[in-house]
This record gives sequence, C-alpha cells and structure tokens, in this order.
Amino acid sequence: MVAKVDFAALVCYHRREPKVQVEPYMPPFRQIEFLYAGLERPRSLFVDGILETLLRSRRITLARNESEVDHHATGLSATAWRLLRRIYRNRLEPGLTTRATRKLWLRRGWSPRGRLLRLLRRDLRRVYLEHDRPLVVDHAVLPLLIRAGGGIVYNHGELAFGIENAATAADWVLVPTTEVADRYVQAGCHADRIVVTGLCIEPSLVPQAVTAFEQRISRIEEGAIVSGGVFMDETEPAHQVRSVIEGVLSICRTRVGRLLIFCRDGGPLSRRLQAALARYHIPCGYVDGSRGIGSEIHPVVLVQTRNRREEAGLVARLFPEFDYIVAPPREKLLWAAGLGVPVIWLRRGRNDVERQTEELGKELKVARSVYAGPGRTLLGPLVTMLRESGQLNQMARAGWGKRPIDGFAKSVEFLANICEKPSL
Repeated sequence: MVAKVDFAALVCYHRREPKVQVEPYMPPFRQIEFLYAGLERPRSLFVDGILETLLRSRRITLARNESEVDHHATGLSATAWRLLRRIYRNRLEPGLTTRATRKLWLRRGWSPRGRLLRLLRRDLRRVYLEHDRPLVVDHAVLPLLIRAGGGIVYNHGELAFGIENAATAADWVLVPTTEVADRYVQAGCHADRIVVTGLCIEPSLVPQAVTAFEQRISRIEEGAIVSGGVFMDETEPAHQVRSVIEGVLSICRTRVGRLLIFCRDGGPLSRRLQAALARYHIPCGYVDGSRGIGSEIHPVVLVQTRNRREEAGLVARLFPEFDYIVAPPREKLLWAAGLGVPVIWLRRGRNDVERQTEELGKELKVARSVYAGPGRTLLGPLVTMLRESGQLNQMARAGWGKRPIDGFAKSVEFLANICEKPSL
C-alpha cells in the first residue's frame, strides 16, 4: 500500500517565514580616561593598580584610555612640565620639593596662578574640558590645572596627608582610611566627594598575601636566611644611589641575609653597585624578565627592569621571598600596614608627607627608619638587632590582618557606578 503525500502541506512548510533573530542585549560602553603626570612614582602606582584591577574584573562595558601629559603638551607648555618634573625628581636638599610646591600653587586657597601654572594647564584644558567621561589622574597638581566634563577622580592612596599629595580640587577623592577622609574634610573638601576604599594593595599581591605571610613568619622564627627587597625611585637620583650602595655594603658586612635589589637595567644603580660589589669581591646574582632567581643563594641579587610595568610583574613573582623592605621615605608603608612586610626607610631629608609617613609607621609599629648620610648608613646593624631581638617578627605581625586590602577593587566599583551617571 502506497502512503499518500500531502503535497500542498509540503509547499506550505517550505514557504514559512524565517524566524526573527533576536540580538542579545549589550549595555552601552562607557569610557574612563587616565592621565599620568609622571611626577612621582608612588602616585603613578595608585593609577596602575586601578588599571590592572579594571582588566582583571573583565568589565567589558568599561573601556579605558591612557595618556600622559607629554602626549598633549607642546612648546612652552612641554618645557614647563619638564621643569616641574625636574623639581620633583631632583631633591638636591631636604624640603626642596615642599618649598617649590608652596611657591608654585599654594596661593589663596589652592588657586593656581602665575605664568608657569598657566603654561602647565594651557594644552590640557583644551583636551579635557569638553569630555563627558571621568578622568582619573595620578597627581594632586592636575585637578588644580584642568577641569573635565565627566569629573576628575584622584586616588590619594597614602596614609599620610599633606600639601604634596592632597587634591582638594578633585571632584572625587578615593582615600584608604577614615582618618585621611577626616583630614580632607578639615581641608575644605565636601564629605560627599570622598570615598573610603581601604588600603590599595597591588591586585597581583592580594591572592598570595596569606601564603607569603606564613612563609615570612616561619623564616623569621626558625632563624632561616632572611631576604630584603630594596626599592628606589625609578629615576635613580644620585643621592638615593649612594644611600642604597652604602646600605647594601652594610648588610653584606654583617652577613644578616640577602638582598633583592630592584634597579633599572643599565641604570646608574646597576652600574655603580656592580662596580662596588666587584671591588669588595661580593658575589652577585641577576634576575630579569627572562631569568629566575635560581637555586644558588647570592648575598646580593640585582632584579633588573626596563619600566614600571615590568617591575610590577617581577615584584609579584618575588614577593613571597620578601621578609622586609628597604625603600626611600614614604614608600611601601601600605605593604607594612596591610601585608605584614616590615619596612626600613633610608632617610636623608624629609618633607611634610615623608615626616608624617615615618610617624605613622612608628605608631603602627610596622616600620623603622635609618639615616642614610655619607658613610653613616647603619642598615646592617639595624636589621641584625631587629631580627635577634624579635622585633622583626613583631613588626610583621603588627601589619597583618588588621585592615582591608581590597582598595583597588572598591575603586573600580566606584568608577563603574559613576560611569552610569557621568555628569556632575
């Protein structure tokens, strides 16, 4: 028996209208501007951390655009920025930066005036005035010079508050603690413009913080070889180079452990330190982007980097090795207060912020300072005393588990919220 086929039904089937494809909903993209003045390394690191956290968060609707003032400034304006950068980076005598800062823009309630300041802001104002997106800046001078249609965001980051690092002219200020927020309110900043984020610790260090702290305490208590991480300004000024070399030789003479010294590849510190080590027949190891620390233990290891981003990657790789940190005044206090890594500052002269930072480190019992004048650096005896007396262990424990360390994550969350309503 042959089955009957309904040809009319087949024709109707093939003539059916195709189904309408519904595109998935995509929220509108929002863009955030990031502007670097490049005047001070600690300040730039607070913007680097926001950028890295933004990438790790995978917020596909938040686009970023990075730039530096050198990309916009031309002619006399570019010359003015080079002059200001020289004032900040060449600290030839104690307090030079503080006095220059006060001379330049602390006039009539932070109002930028004068020919130099007009030159600094000339090209930047043209670029950002008509923008409708938030602008994140890395230095307190930028909110004084420019305005942005979407508002200026400044990540204060540091636990100290002073003229050199406070940006009361910004539309929003991100601060690590309520104490810093109170200082901003006292300086005239409205409380609604201040956001308390917690300590801004590098996002690459937060996941390994617990393991690194346990290993650090174990080495200190069991009498194993301790390792110190040595940092300095990325421009490697001459007085810091001399202080670091004297400190390294002092550590080597006391044989208290090894040092991991971060320096610019081919820079002044690398050249002069290698010459000094060769003169005293001290073996030296090398680490860079392609070479690891190896199994052989050298008293001195040079960690050579080509830029700030490469240094951040090597810091994340070597962080579990750090038992204490040696740094210029003002730097790495957040590591001491949030990650339990004791800090020793090599001090010559101090400005207001550096003096406050040193006092905070002593108050929190997580940091010490040693004078780093010519021929008088007693870094080796200080580290020996701290370890043998048990103070190094106490400093590490004093800085662990007492403060939130997710400041960068909260900063990105805040930026995502203001992007939904970019206008002030």
